Amino acid sequence: MVDYRNIILKKKDRKRSLVKWKSNALVYYHNFKIALLLLLFVICSIITLFHFIFNPQWLVVPIVIFLILCFLLTIKRKNHNYNSNINKISNRVCKELGLYKVAVYDFRKQIAERNLRTITFIQIFLVCIPLIFAVNTILPMQNPELQFAVITPVDEDKEYSELEFTSNFEDLGDLPFNGKFVTKSHLWAGIGQAVRMQLRIVPEDVDSVEGYSLDDEYNIYTDHVNFPRNKTVYIEASLSDLELLPGEYEVQYFYQQRDGLTSRMSEPQKYDLKLVKDTLRIIPAKPYDLGKDYEYGAVYTIENTRDNYWDVVYHGRIVNSLGKGVRVENLDLYIEIDDNYETIATIETDKEGNFYYSYKIYGSLETNTMSKIEFKGDDLYNPISPFEEYCGLEYETDGGYRFFQMDENGNIIWPFSLYDLINAYKLKD
Repeated sequence: MVDYRNIILKKKDRKRSLVKWKSNALVYYHNFKIALLLLLFVICSIITLFHFIFNPQWLVVPIVIFLILCFLLTIKRKNHNYNSNINKISNRVCKELGLYKVAVYDFRKQIAERNLRTITFIQIFLVCIPLIFAVNTILPMQNPELQFAVITPVDEDKEYSELEFTSNFEDLGDLPFNGKFVTKSHLWAGIGQAVRMQLRIVPEDVDSVEGYSLDDEYNIYTDHVNFPRNKTVYIEASLSDLELLPGEYEVQYFYQQRDGLTSRMSEPQKYDLKLVKDTLRIIPAKPYDLGKDYEYGAVYTIENTRDNYWDVVYHGRIVNSLGKGVRVENLDLYIEIDDNYETIATIETDKEGNFYYSYKIYGSLETNTMSKIEFKGDDLYNPISPFEEYCGLEYETDGGYRFFQMDENGNIIWPFSLYDLINAYKLKD
């Protein structure tokens, strides 16, 4: 005979154990969540205090992380599995186990009240702290004193402290559009402060150049100076890196100060800046090692005895005032023929400013034949000053150079008079 009474009692015991286990698990879960929330609150408070004192510019990061953690740990989730299991229990069993359900619901109510107190405390903290920090915004801001200096190619290897600074921006004068200048200022940060300088360059009257575009403004920032540092900072404006064009600009300097979660900026100190075209120059390529007694030119001549011709080579590089290679189009090459320059080619350089061109002359070549390289300028660069040099053969005499010229019959044309020759013999005696 089957004992249904024992079966029912065993089922009741199993259901009672299941509900009790679930209620205990719920208690442990909420206790762990509250303990974890409080632990993270303490850690984030320590991190926030550290950043408030030493790195206020990063104060927003731990606060955002803290808010995300609060949201994840206090969000209300529905336990569908648990509710469905409770609903499946028969009315008779639920009546007998009502004590456990009431305990679970009462505990949920206690947890909700504790979470409400925690969230209320956090809200008060997040509202009051910014208000306390905002008191500093009432105090007046004192802009630091500014000094300015131009960085020339000679000054490239110098430290900023070795440059000659002036307190008058107009003393910089007109700068090449690819030049450099630096600004010096002295910054001090108090407790909970982070300060820095900002340089803004705004185009005002600039002619457009094909292939180039300008932004509405260009901003350069110094690093933040934090408590307890007292530091001299420099802002280097490399105009070539900004890709500015010749024209007129307005330069603005801002002093920025961050106090906790608040930030403010001073009124700008404004100056007028005029950028002009740069000046180019030609330097020789020096493809051969001729020794220290010889000085290279950008044009040299090689004799080809087998095929009986002279190879006049134009070989050099175009550089700007900073010594950097510049791509140039319409570079005109000339050679002297019958005492007049004749154009032999119009070439363009590569992106580094290098150029190479070979011109053959068959037969004879005058030793003091002249050559010329000319660039008429463009929207960015001024014309190259007349670049002329000998391209004929030469030989060393008394540590210098003498050039000789032959007439149509092959006779040397003597460049001195008889009077010069007599005086030379007197000096020798």
